[in-house]
Amino acid sequence: MRAAHSVEFGVGAARVSMHWRKSDVSELIVVMVGGVAAFMLWRGLRNRAQQPDFQVAGSSFGSVSSPVPLDTHQWPHLGRFDFEVLSGPRHQPALRHALEQLGEHCVATLRAGDGAEHNIGAPVEVLVEDVRVGYLLDGDATRFHRRLAYEGRPGQLSQCDARITVDDATRRVDKRTYAILLDLKPFRH
Repeated sequence: MRAAHSVEFGVGAARVSMHWRKSDVSELIVVMVGGVAAFMLWRGLRNRAQQPDFQVAGSSFGSVSSPVPLDTHQWPHLGRFDFEVLSGPRHQPALRHALEQLGEHCVATLRAGDGAEHNIGAPVEVLVEDVRVGYLLDGDATRFHRRLAYEGRPGQLSQCDARITVDDATRRVDKRTYAILLDLKPFRH
C-alpha cells in the first residue's frame, strides 16, 4: 500500500481535501526540474542568438582615440569600395601610417565642416582614427549634405568602411602614392 499525504485548505464550510500519493509528488518534482532545465536552456540559446558572430577589433593608430559619439550614423556595408576621396600630398603620411597600423581595411569617419547644418556646400573631412586623410570632392560633399538632410540628420557625424590602397609603381616607400576608397553608394542629386 502506498503512503498518501493529505492536504486540506479552504475557509469555513468550503473545505477542499486533496490526497497525494508519493508517486504523484515525485512526478511533480520531475516535471518542475524539467521545466526549470528547459527554461535555462531556452534562456542560454536566446542570449547566444543575440550576440554577433564576429568581434570588432580596435587599433592603436593615432595618439588617443576619442570614443565614437552615440549619435554617429553608420552607413550600410556594401563591400564595393569605389567612392573616391580627395587626398593631397599632405595626407600621404597619415594614409601610410594608417595602412601600416590598421592594414588595408579600416573605418572612416565623415565629419561635416563648420556650419554644415545650414550650409550644404561645407567641406566634409574624412578621418581614420581621428586623423584627417582627405576630403570628399566638392560635388560629393554637397550631395552628402543633402542626403543627410533628407534623412533628418543634417551635419551628423557618420562612419563607413574604407580601404587604403597604394600605388607601388616605384620601389621607394617614400614615393608611393596612397589613396582611400569608401564603402559608400554614390550620392545622387
